[in-house]
Amino acid sequence: MTVVTHGLQVIGRLRGSVRVEAEGVIPPPRLQWRRENSTTVAVLDFQTRWYPHVDAVHRRIPDGKNVFTMPESMRVDARELAAKARADIDAEADPRTRGLLRAQHMAFFFALCHQQDEAPGALQNDLAAIVDDTSAVDLHFGLAGPFNNFVSAVGVAARGADAALAARTSRWFEQQAREHPVPVVAADAHGWLIRSAQTRGDTARLAEFKALAATPRFCDNRAAAVAASQASWFREGR
Repeated sequence: MTVVTHGLQVIGRLRGSVRVEAEGVIPPPRLQWRRENSTTVAVLDFQTRWYPHVDAVHRRIPDGKNVFTMPESMRVDARELAAKARADIDAEADPRTRGLLRAQHMAFFFALCHQQDEAPGALQNDLAAIVDDTSAVDLHFGLAGPFNNFVSAVGVAARGADAALAARTSRWFEQQAREHPVPVVAADAHGWLIRSAQTRGDTARLAEFKALAATPRFCDNRAAAVAASQASWFREGR
């Protein structure tokens, strides 16, 4: 899995047939990527390093793996793991890459480390860094594995946000909904906007975002289904 933002080199050849290899021909060298974006490498390395640990914690959760009823002792372990992962982020010098890693960290750890009604300052600090230092249309948000649950994490972080951060977050998601080239990413952002407007009781913006669901941008593949379901579910008064 890679994000192509510029020219890449692929070194090596595809493997030969079973018959040819059985005749003693030396298999061709393994394909190698060259000139891959350093940010992409950092994002995927973070996932490779920390997701197996996160998955192991999830597998230990009793009660149907409900993270919000997990024992406090497990939550303490998850927080220690999150602190170790945080060190990888702090070591990253590039603000954009650091923002993407913070988004991954939120997606991986927010539910494991916090109760459902918690919105600690650390999450808000991460949210501010994400919306200030990363572009809403960054292609990396289209990588499904690293950014699964990111939008849900933002929903928790935004609960304690002040007015300025809330406004920046809303603008960031609106740009993502309107401009991100990956339809599913745009649809998830659109869903966040609808939920946020519903929570605020902002009927004008809610109507605007519902209307967006019917535009050509959301008329293809899963994006259409997500946008349509969001507009239906969050109709006024529900």
